[in-house]
Amino acid sequence: SAPTSCTTKHISLKMLTPAFTLNLDQIIQKGLVTVGKYDGIRPSLTCATSSGKVLLHNPHQEDKTEQQIRYLSINRNITALGAGNLQQQQVAGGESGSSNSDAARRPSDQLLIGTETNLLSYDVEKNADIFYREVQDGLNVMLPSVKLNSGYTEGSVVLVGGNCSIQGYDATGEEQFWTTTGGNVLSLIQKDVDQDGQQELLVGSDDYSIYIYRDEAVQHEINETERVIGLCDLGGTRYGYALGNGTVGVYDREKRVWRSKSKDAISAIHSYDIDADGVPEIITGYQNGTVEARKRDNGDSVFKDQFNQSISAVLQADYKMDAKEELIVCAYNGEVRGYLPMEIRSHEEQQSQMSRADEATIQALTDHKQTLEYELQNYEQNIKKIKSGTIDSGLIKPNTTVDCKLKPNKDDQCVDVVFEASNNTVIKAAIIRAEHLFESESRMIYSSNPTNTISVGLQPKKDQTIEMSIQVLVGHELATQFHVFELNYTMPKFSMYLPVMDFTTPPKGSVSFKLKERPRRLVMWLNTSFNIVFNHNPESDSSKENIVDVKFESVRDGTPIQIYMKDDNVEIRVDNMEIAGELVHDLSQFMKILELETIANFPQEFERFEQTLNQVDEYNKTRLQLTAEMADASGLVKALVIRAEDARLLTDMPSMRTSYKDLFDMNYQLIGEYIKRENNHNKLLSALKEVNLMIQKAARLRVGNAKTRVVAESREAVKKNNIHSLFKIICGGTANME
Repeated sequence: SAPTSCTTKHISLKMLTPAFTLNLDQIIQKGLVTVGKYDGIRPSLTCATSSGKVLLHNPHQEDKTEQQIRYLSINRNITALGAGNLQQQQVAGGESGSSNSDAARRPSDQLLIGTETNLLSYDVEKNADIFYREVQDGLNVMLPSVKLNSGYTEGSVVLVGGNCSIQGYDATGEEQFWTTTGGNVLSLIQKDVDQDGQQELLVGSDDYSIYIYRDEAVQHEINETERVIGLCDLGGTRYGYALGNGTVGVYDREKRVWRSKSKDAISAIHSYDIDADGVPEIITGYQNGTVEARKRDNGDSVFKDQFNQSISAVLQADYKMDAKEELIVCAYNGEVRGYLPMEIRSHEEQQSQMSRADEATIQALTDHKQTLEYELQNYEQNIKKIKSGTIDSGLIKPNTTVDCKLKPNKDDQCVDVVFEASNNTVIKAAIIRAEHLFESESRMIYSSNPTNTISVGLQPKKDQTIEMSIQVLVGHELATQFHVFELNYTMPKFSMYLPVMDFTTPPKGSVSFKLKERPRRLVMWLNTSFNIVFNHNPESDSSKENIVDVKFESVRDGTPIQIYMKDDNVEIRVDNMEIAGELVHDLSQFMKILELETIANFPQEFERFEQTLNQVDEYNKTRLQLTAEMADASGLVKALVIRAEDARLLTDMPSMRTSYKDLFDMNYQLIGEYIKRENNHNKLLSALKEVNLMIQKAARLRVGNAKTRVVAESREAVKKNNIHSLFKIICGGTANME
C-alpha cells in the first residue's frame, strides 16, 4: 500500500533537556552498546570501542574508590554485544537499596560478546568465562534473553544471526535452536505479531526481506527495497523498520502503515514513548548525528536533536536508578545523553495545542475544498463546450480510456508495459510509481512524437507481485493541455515468464506432490500469477479432462519451466530450486494449503551441493591444521622472547641480536600464516552459507510441519556429518523415508 505523507511538527527542545550527559572519551562502535546489571542491581553501560576492547561504565559503584570505567580486552573484531540473564530460575529481589544478601539472590546478567566466529558469555563480577562457543556460520547480530515457545528449553537463550542462519544458545552454551534464512541476518526482534499468545521472531536480512518466523518456519515474508538494517517493537501488532537507503517506517502485521525516506543513512533504531502519551514512538539515529522521534501511527516528527558525530546506538534503561527508564543515545565520539519523556502539560497547554491542530485541519480541508471546486468548474465548462460543438484542442471525449497491458520482450530480457489511449488521442507522457522496479521508485516516460501508445521495459530482479501507481497524460496531437488518467495496475508475480510450445532443452529437475484440487483451480492460479490467459477446454478431448500441461521460458535467462497436472498429481519441472520453491509457495498461498509434502529431484543442484559439502570438509581440515601450526609457532615465539631477554640480562649482545632476528622472522611467518587462515576462513564461511541456503530452499518446497521437519532434521544431519541422510531429507522431506 502507498505510504502516508509524513509531516514535521517539532516539539520545543527545552521540553526535552537531557536527564544526564556523559563523555566517555572513547570511540563507540556502531550498534555495539548494551546495558547490563552484572551484579543484579546496578546498571552498567557497556560499549565496544576500538582495538577489540569493551568499555564498562558503572556510575553506581558500591565501593566509591573504584573507577567508574573499566575495560575488557577481547583482542578480536567485535561484531555483536548484548547482556541478559540466561538462567532458568528467576529469583525476585528487593529494591536498589537492598542488603547484600538480597543482592546475592538477584539474577545477574551475563555479558555476551560476539566476534566473527565465536560467542563468549562472561561473568563480569567474577571476571570469568561462562562459556566460549564457536559459531561457524558467523555472527552479525544477537538478541539476548529470548524465551522460546513451548517445546524448547525452559530457560532463556541468546539468539545469534549470521550467514543465512539463526542459532540459539542456552546458559551453558548448548545449542537449543537453529534455522535458516534467505540472506545474511542484520537485525532481530521477538514479538507477538498476530497477538495469539505465541512469540514470533522478526528477522531483517541483506536480501531486502523481513521474515516472520514461528519457531523454525517462516510464516510470512515481506519484500522491501533495500537491506533491512533495523527492527523495533512498537507495541500491539506494529513494528518499525529501517533500510540501508535511509528509509524508516512502520508495519502493522504484513501491511505497511507509513514510511519516510531521508538522504542520510540510518545507524540506529529503537522504540520509546518520548511524548508520554502511552504509545511508543520510533526513534531513529542517523550517521549525520541527528536523532529523531516519529509518531507510530502517521510518522509525524515530534522530537529532534543533534550530536556532533554519527549516532552509534539508541537504547533505554533505568540508568539513574530512580525508577524511570531513560532514552539513551550514544554517539561515535563517546558522547552519551539520556532523555526522559516530555512532562505532562497543563490543561490550558493541551487545549491550546488541540486548538492549533483543529485550525490546521480546517485549513487543510478548506484548501482541498477549493481544489475540488476548481476541478468541478473545469469539468462543467468542458461539458458545455462538448455539447455546443466548440472546437478546443484541450478537450477529449468523456468515454476516452487508457488500457494497460504487459508484453514479454525476450530480445531485451524484460517485460514491456504498454499504455494505449482510445478515441484518436495521443499519450504525451506516463509516470510509473512502484517499489522493486526502479532505483528511485518512479520513472517518467516522455514521447517527443506522441502516438496513441507508449511503452517502457521493466526488469524486476525478483519474482514478486508489484503494485504500480500510474499517471498517463492524454490529449490531442496539437494540444497544449493534457488530461491526467490515474491507473492502478498489479504486475503478476511471474510476469517475466513467456509461454512457449516446447523447449530446446527440457529441464531435468522437478518437484512433485499431491494436490486435492480440480484442474480448473490450477488454471485459475496460472492466470493470476502469470501474464497469460490460459483456457482449459476439456470438452474438445475428454481424455485430457484432468490434465493441465503448460510451458514457460524466463525472459531473463531462458530458464525453462513446465507445470504438469494429471488427476491429483502435480509436477513442476525446473532446474532451479529457488524458482521451484517460489512456485510451490505461491500456489500454496493461492489455494490456502496448510500442509504439503513434496518429493524433490534436482540433479544439477545436488551435484553442486555435494561439491560444496566436500569443500566444507577440506576447509575445516585446513583450518584445524593451520590452528595447530600457529599454536606451535606461538610457543616458539615465547621461547625466543625468553632467550633474548636472558641474553640481554647477561649482556650477551650477539646472542640477543640473533634471538631478536629469529623472532622477527617468526613474526613475519606468523603474519603469512594468519593471511592463509583468513582466506581459508572466508572460503569456509562462503561454503557454509551455500549449505544453509540449500536447506532453506529445500524447506521452501514444503508447507507446514513438513517445512519445519526439513530444517530440524537437516541440522541434525549436518551436526553428525551424515551426508547421505542430508540428501534424503532434501529429496523426500525426512530421513526416515523408505
